[in-house]
Order: sequence, then C-alpha cells, then structure tokens
Amino acid sequence: MSWVIICLSGGAYSHDVYEQHQSKKQFVIDKHKIDNQTIITYLGNEALFIESGNEKILFDPFFSHDFGIYQQVPEHLITAIMQNKPPFNDISAIFISHAHRDHFDADMMIKYLATNTNVSLFAAKQAIKHIEQRTNQTANIEAKQLHSIDLTLNSNPWTYNGKYLTVDAVRIPHAGWPARADVENLVFRVTFNNGKTIMHMGDADPDIQHYIPYKSHWSKTRVNVNFPPYWFFMSAQGRDILFNVLNADKHIGIHVPKTPPKRLDEYTKDYFLIPKSKHVIK
Repeated sequence: MSWVIICLSGGAYSHDVYEQHQSKKQFVIDKHKIDNQTIITYLGNEALFIESGNEKILFDPFFSHDFGIYQQVPEHLITAIMQNKPPFNDISAIFISHAHRDHFDADMMIKYLATNTNVSLFAAKQAIKHIEQRTNQTANIEAKQLHSIDLTLNSNPWTYNGKYLTVDAVRIPHAGWPARADVENLVFRVTFNNGKTIMHMGDADPDIQHYIPYKSHWSKTRVNVNFPPYWFFMSAQGRDILFNVLNADKHIGIHVPKTPPKRLDEYTKDYFLIPKSKHVIK
C-alpha cells in the first residue's frame, strides 16, 4: 500500500487518499475537510455524515439494496447511528434525495425517527408518503419531524430557514431522463450556521437543460463542496454542469460502484468509495 498526496490550489482543502492496488489503481478520498469545523465522512453509496459547527446531518443513510453493485453502509455504522453512539449522537437532520431502494428504506427510517424525536427529516413527497402509509409503525413519530417537499419539474426552489440550518431544494430529473420522469429526485443545498455550504445531487441527470432554468438559484449561494453522482465526471455535458453552472468550489463523486468504471480515474481522482476510512492526510 502506498500514499499519494494531492495538492489543490484555490482553497485550504485536505484529503484522505487511499490507494488500493487490485487490477488497477483506485484512488479514494475518504474524508474531505472544508475547514477545522466541517468534516464530511463517507458511509456508503450516497450516504454522507457531515459535522459542521455544532450541527450533524446525514444524507441517504438508510437503504436496504445494493443491487450487487453499490457500497452498503456497513452494519456496524448502521447500529451506531441507530443507537446514537458518538459521533452519530445529536443528529439535527436527515436528507433523502429520492425514494429508490439504494437510497431509502422507510422501515429503517421510521425506526430511527421514532426513537430520535428531535431529528428532522427532509425528503421528497414520495419518500414521506412511504412513511405515512405505515400507520401501524408511526405512532411515535411527531408531525413536526417530517418535512415533505412537493416539487414538480421546473418549479421554484423549496426553501427552509431554521435556527441552525438553511436548506433549499430543487427537483432535477433522475438519471435516465425522460424514462424516469416520475422519480422525485432532489438536489439539496444546506448552509450551516458557520457559513459553510454543501450540496448533494442524489441521482441527478447530467443534461444541462435541467440546470439552465435555475441559473439564479445556483448563483445565489457559493457551495464549498458538491456531491454529484460519479457519472457527471464521465460526460462532457456533466463536467460542464459541474464546473461552469453549479457555482461550487469542489466536487466529490458519490454512487461509485464497488468496482469503479475503468475510465473514471481519467476524469477525476476525487470520489468516495470505502466507508469510514481512517487514512487522513492533513
């Protein structure tokens, strides 16, 4: 095993890079620090744990299917989250990009919310509906915990201004458009009370026509780190969206298969693959 240090210009970023030798090199970023107050930890597939200031949030943490391709959140991490064990104690909010089984499991989410009534859930209406339909399981969930986001394609952004978090969301079609036009995929942008902003794109489609109508939305807030699905790096139009439209300092790929596409490293070394690695380069 060897170590690779990547130096980036334009900001004070540090990466944990793990180089794994199998049939080819796989470069993996395991944590990305915006600064000393913000740490983003990869859990699996599109699941992220973010600590910023005094707030902790999760993206897409509970799902039940990997389809034999994607990285599951390891069971010991799921147990730690469910049991509020540090560092997963005192979570403020959970965000669900969309209701597909490799991103969202309603039963697991209900179990967590029922025993953590101070946690808010932000999710598309489709995902919230899956929860509300399970009436025999939801007695201990408080209505104030559920933030149902009902957006149509090309509708105005949804916004939430909380005490410690500012959240906005737009509905961007799921990859494979227009075949999956019915899927309510949300691109979330979250700003913490320390001023740091992250964005999570779910399974967004890399067609620039979906993003141009939101030009003023993207320009409104500079994003410190954006998390697109890996396929954005592998198409010219996807890269154009990332680097010329979305107003972000940094992009780190997620949803990478356990065996990454052979050409991915030609376009970026910045992607998550191995959950909770402890290889830190400062």
